[in-house]
Amino acid sequence: MQGAQTESRYRGIGRHSVNLSKAIIENQGPHEIFLALNSSYPDAIESIRFEFRHFLPKENIRIWNAPGPLSYLKSRESNIRHICKITREAFLSSLKPDLIHVASLFEGYADDAITSINEYDLTTPVSVTLYDLIPMLNPQEFFSNNSAYESFYHEKLADLKKASLFCGISDSSLSDLRNQISLKEKRLLNVSAAVSKIFSPKKLKENEIQSLRSKFGLKRDFIMYTGGADQHKNLLRLIESFAGLDQNLRDKYHLLLCGKIPQGEKENIISHGRKNELHSDQLIFSGYIEDNDLINLYRACTLFVYPSWHEGFGLPVLEAMSCGAPVICGNRSSLPEVIGRNEAMFDPLSTESIKEKIRQLLLNEVLREKNRRDGLQLSRKFSWNSAGKKAIQGFEELTAFHRITYRRGYSYPYCENLINQIAQQAKDEKINLVDVSSKIAANLSSGIERQLLVDVSELCQRDSATGVQRVVRSYLQQLLAAPPKDFVVRPVYASLENGYRYANKFTHELLRNDCPIQQDSLITFQRGDVFFGLDMQHHVQLRHQELFFAMQAAGVTVKFMVYDLLPIQFPNLFADSKANELHKELMRLIVNLDEAICISKATAEALMRWVKSEKVSSAKNFKVSWLHMGSDFLKTGPSTEDPGVIQECLKKIAQRPSFLWVSTIEPRKGQDLLLDAFEELWKAGHEFNLLFVGQQGWKVDELAQRINNHAESNKRLFWLQGISDEFLEKVYACCTCLIAASLNEGFGLPLIE
Repeated sequence: MQGAQTESRYRGIGRHSVNLSKAIIENQGPHEIFLALNSSYPDAIESIRFEFRHFLPKENIRIWNAPGPLSYLKSRESNIRHICKITREAFLSSLKPDLIHVASLFEGYADDAITSINEYDLTTPVSVTLYDLIPMLNPQEFFSNNSAYESFYHEKLADLKKASLFCGISDSSLSDLRNQISLKEKRLLNVSAAVSKIFSPKKLKENEIQSLRSKFGLKRDFIMYTGGADQHKNLLRLIESFAGLDQNLRDKYHLLLCGKIPQGEKENIISHGRKNELHSDQLIFSGYIEDNDLINLYRACTLFVYPSWHEGFGLPVLEAMSCGAPVICGNRSSLPEVIGRNEAMFDPLSTESIKEKIRQLLLNEVLREKNRRDGLQLSRKFSWNSAGKKAIQGFEELTAFHRITYRRGYSYPYCENLINQIAQQAKDEKINLVDVSSKIAANLSSGIERQLLVDVSELCQRDSATGVQRVVRSYLQQLLAAPPKDFVVRPVYASLENGYRYANKFTHELLRNDCPIQQDSLITFQRGDVFFGLDMQHHVQLRHQELFFAMQAAGVTVKFMVYDLLPIQFPNLFADSKANELHKELMRLIVNLDEAICISKATAEALMRWVKSEKVSSAKNFKVSWLHMGSDFLKTGPSTEDPGVIQECLKKIAQRPSFLWVSTIEPRKGQDLLLDAFEELWKAGHEFNLLFVGQQGWKVDELAQRINNHAESNKRLFWLQGISDEFLEKVYACCTCLIAASLNEGFGLPLIE
C-alpha cells in the first residue's frame, strides 16, 4: 500500500490504491485480505487505518520495518538498498500469502519507499497495478537531464518484468505494455478505475459558492484543472491557450490549478503566464485540497480542462464528469476511453486546438449543458465494484495456475536464510547491523502470531470474589483454553508502584501445568498486539494511562471491558465519596482508546448517553460494542467448606420453598426492602426461606447486624458469605426462585447462572 503512503497519495495513484483495495475487500468472498504498510509513514498509517475501519479488522493491517535510508537518491550507492528489499519481502512472505499485490511499484525515488519482486521470495506470485509507462515512452522529456531517475526507472522496469499479473487501469496502458515489453506467459487484466460515491452532482447554493470562492481567492467564474505538473500534464500549453482567448472572454474567468504542485514547477508556470501576458489574479493555485472542497470546485466550475497528452487513465476527468462539470480533454492515450465523446476532446499538442475547444464551450451554454449531461451518463459505467470483482477473479486464476505451496511462517532456517543473505551484503560495507537486527525483530513480531495482553491486575493479586472477579476468571480461562486465531494469550498485571508485567506465576497456578515457572518480567509489545483491560482496577489503570497511549502509538489495539456506570449513575450509593469522579476518570480514559466492550446493551447505551450528555471528548476511531456474559457456570476449584456444614444447610433450605438473592450486600441491591417484605410474609404465616449469598459491602453495617441478629437467622433466614462455586451451584439447585431486584445492574450474572 505504499502508493497510498508516499507523495503518490496526493495523486490519482493514491486514490486508485485505496479505492481498488476497498473494492477487493468488498468482493473478497472466502479469501482473507491483508494490507501491508511501510512504518516510515506513521501519519499515513493512521490515515489508512481510519479509511479502512469499516472494511478490515485492525489486525489485518500489518506494518513492516526496513533499515534506512530507503529512497533511491539516498541509498543507490549502498548495499543497504538490497537489504531493505529482502527485509520487506521476508516480512510479506511471513504472512503466508497466496499472492502479493503491489498497488504501486514505481515508488521510492525520493520517498522512503522500497519495492521489489523476487529478490528474496521466489515462490509467491506477484500482481502489480500498471498505471502507465510514460517515462519509458518519452525518455527525452524524463531522462535527458536526470540520469539518476533514469537508472531508478530502469531498475523498476526490471522488477515489473518479474510480475505474474498486470492489473492495468486502461486498455491504453496495457497496450503500451504489450508494445514495449516481452510478456511470455504473463497475464494482463484491465481492472479500469472509478471514483468514490462522494463524487456526485449537486447544485450549490449561492452562499456555498461565495464561501468557496472566498476560500480560494476567486472573484469570478473559473476554469479548472486538477493534477500534477509533470511534463505530460501539458500545463504550459494550457496557459498559452487560456492567454490566447479574446481579452473580453479571458477577463471573465480565473484559471484555477488545483493540486500539490512543487514550488519550482509553480514558479515556472507563473513565469510562463507572465510571458503570455496573464495578470497575476488570472492564474490561481489552490495547493493540495481535501475531497469536500475538490468536489465542490468541480460542481462550481464553468469548465474543467485536462490538457494531458498521455495518461494511464485520467482519473480527474472521471471525477469532474461524475460531479456534473462540463469536461474537455486531450484525445491521446487512455483519455478517449474515459470521456467517450469526440466532441469533448482536442489535440493536446496544439495550443490552437485547446484554445478553440475552450472558447467553444465558454461561449455556448447549450453545448456546456449537453456536455454536462453526457458526461454524467457516461461516468456511471465506471465502477469500483466491477474493478474489485475483476481483480479477485484475476488473483484466483493466477494462484490456481501457480498451485502455491503454503509456508508455515518464520522458522529458524527461514530466519537463518534471511540473515545469511544480509551478511553477504554487509561483509564489504559498514552497515549498522544493530538497526538491521531491530527491524527484522520488529517484523518477526508483526507476523502471524501476536500477543493478546489480558489485564488481570485485581484477580492475580487478590481475588475479591465479586461478580466482576468471577467474570474475569471465566473469561481468562476460556481465552487460555482457546486463544483467538494467530494470538498467544498473555495475562498481565500492574500495581501503583510497578508497571505492567507478565503474570507468569499466576498463570502457572491457574493452569496447574508442569512447565517451569517463568519470572514475572516487564511486558513488551509490538504493532498488531491487543491489550484487553478485562479486570477493573481504577487507580492502577489510571496511573499507567500514558502506557496505553504509547501502546496505541506503537500500533497496539487497546480495549477495555466496561462492567457498568453505576458509580456515575448512583454516586450516593457507594462507600467512597470519590467513586463517582474516579469512575468518570476511568471512562474518560477508555473512550480515548480503541474500544469499550460493554457487558450488556444497557451498559453500552448508558456509556454513550454519558459521553453525549457530558460532552466527553473521545478518540476519532473509538468504538462501543456489547456482548452478554456466558451462561455456562465455571467452577473455580473444589469446595473448601465442611461437607457436614454444607449438607446441614442444604437440608434446611430443602424443607420449604426457598428464595435466593446472590450479590454483595450493598445499598443499591435493596436487600433491606427484601427483608422487610419477607418479614410481612412470615407474619402472614407463609413458610418461605430467604437466602442471601454474598460478601458484606459498604454502607450496610446496620443491615448486616439486623440479618445476623434476626429471630429467623439460620431458621428461615440464611446469609452465606464467601462460599465456593461448588457450594453455590448446590444452593442454586435447591432453591425455588432467584430474586434480582437491584436498582440497576451492568448485566445481572446470577440471573444467567
